[in-house]
Amino acid sequence: REMHEFQITISGLEGARFGVRANVVCPGFTETDMVKAIPEEVKQKIYKTIPHRPPFLFIDRIIEVTEEGAVAERDIREEEPHFEGHYPGNPLMPGVLLCEAVFQTAAVYMMKRFSSEVGTEGSKTPVLARIQEAKFKQMVRPGDTIRIQTTFKETLSKFHFMRGKVLVGGKLALTVDFALALLDA
Repeated sequence: REMHEFQITISGLEGARFGVRANVVCPGFTETDMVKAIPEEVKQKIYKTIPHRPPFLFIDRIIEVTEEGAVAERDIREEEPHFEGHYPGNPLMPGVLLCEAVFQTAAVYMMKRFSSEVGTEGSKTPVLARIQEAKFKQMVRPGDTIRIQTTFKETLSKFHFMRGKVLVGGKLALTVDFALALLDA
C-alpha cells in the first residue's frame, strides 16, 4: 500500500508551536517492514509531536488540527503482530488499539492547542486520564484505512475532556469519550 504525504493544517492556530517531544522509548523494539514503509519525514513529524513510538504508534498521517479537534488516518496492515493472535484466520483490529489511535490523535491536538502552556520541548506529556462510553459499531480489518476524529469538549482543572470516533469506509466504527491531562515530563 502506498503511503501518502504527511499533511497538517492548523486552522486558527497560526503561530502555534510545533515540535514538542518527550523522551519515551520502547525497549527491545526493532523496526518492522510496516514501520519502514512510513516515509522517514512523516515519522519524524509525528515523533516531534507526541511521545508514542512503534510498535505502539497507531496514526500514520495527521490530516488536520483545528481549535475544535484533530483528524488523523491509519492504514491497517496485515503484517501487524496483533493479528497473529486476535481472531486468527479472521483478523480484526483490537478495539483497544482503535481507542489508542483516538487517544494519540487527541494527544497531537493537545500538544498543538496548548502549545503556549507546554513551554520548552519535552516539558509536558499528554496522558490518558479517563475513558467513558466506548462503543464499537463496525469491524476494522487488515487493508482498511481508518479516519480518526477527535473533538474538544471542555477543560476542568487540568483535565481536558474530548470525544473521539473512528470511521472505516465512511461508516462509524467506534465512539469514545475520554479525558487527557498534560503532565510534567
